[in-house]
Amino acid sequence: MMRVKEILIMLVVAMLLVICGGTQKAEAASKYIKVEDFIKYIVQEMEWEIDEESDQPYIDMAIEKEILKEDDFKDYSEYLTRTDCAVIANRLDTCALSNFYIDEVIEFLRACNLFEGRLYYELSGKLYPKGETVDTYDARKFSQVITPILKGAFPSDTWGEQGLRTRYEKIYDKEGNTIKTFIIIGLAASDIENVVEILPFDNKSEIVKLWNNTKDNDRKVAAVLEKRISDINEIPKSKREAVASIVAKGIIKGYSNGLYIQNREFRGSKKITENGAKDVIQKVLHPEKRALISPDGQLIRTTNLPKNAADYTYILEGFPNKYYEMIFRFMYLTGFKDGSDR
Repeated sequence: MMRVKEILIMLVVAMLLVICGGTQKAEAASKYIKVEDFIKYIVQEMEWEIDEESDQPYIDMAIEKEILKEDDFKDYSEYLTRTDCAVIANRLDTCALSNFYIDEVIEFLRACNLFEGRLYYELSGKLYPKGETVDTYDARKFSQVITPILKGAFPSDTWGEQGLRTRYEKIYDKEGNTIKTFIIIGLAASDIENVVEILPFDNKSEIVKLWNNTKDNDRKVAAVLEKRISDINEIPKSKREAVASIVAKGIIKGYSNGLYIQNREFRGSKKITENGAKDVIQKVLHPEKRALISPDGQLIRTTNLPKNAADYTYILEGFPNKYYEMIFRFMYLTGFKDGSDR
């Protein structure tokens, strides 16, 4: 009789363990977000109109807006990973904050060098007419290619009444051989009889600002891609640049690898929580909520700062206050103390 009771008790305990375990798993799983729910949240936040008659209206709209590709997922009911969240968020960031002309002008500026306020566009760029050469194509015609792009992206007062002026510029080696050929883009002189001089853009102009921002962002993404994500090799190659971009923008921070360590772990294959995924989208839509990132791709700390924080341009997350507050040998020198050597 006792043996039967013992068996019944064991069965009851086993059933309770199974039930409790299942409940815990369900609770744990429920905190994560499925792909379809993530896409629905984005579409609703963007207030995009959906086709109510569609079997998957939110998915269709996301594909139409190009934040989702048809071959991204086999099953939209699967849980979203941190990597895929970053990829979709990066597409949304481009979609939400740009337009045709901005996309075009950024592509143009990426292909340019800026020197003394003038843009230098290499002939190998996509905007230079294919098949044309210096001998067959008048450089002045190039202004007809880029003027609509620049005017669409910037207000007309960027260059006032002057308009743009373009001409060829060649770089030679010591023997006088042409190394590269560029088209210089700048402002026409206000004197209409001066058809030679190309004036520089103002350093405070929106064109120069966007060139600087574009180049700075590209360098930051490259730095993050190269050395700021410790587990970057665990992320599929086709998705690494998007992940690096979203980290460089301060939208997803990753996980600390410890003090004095200058990279962070992304954990791209891990599922992302519903709250975490929604927070990512809010940072896409509201840039002021993003984390600050240094020019070389490191996370900047804005709280619990060292006493001498004002002495630094920014304080890095990976370095404690004692690192910034320590006294170096040169600080004991008389010239440093009285400011004469500063």
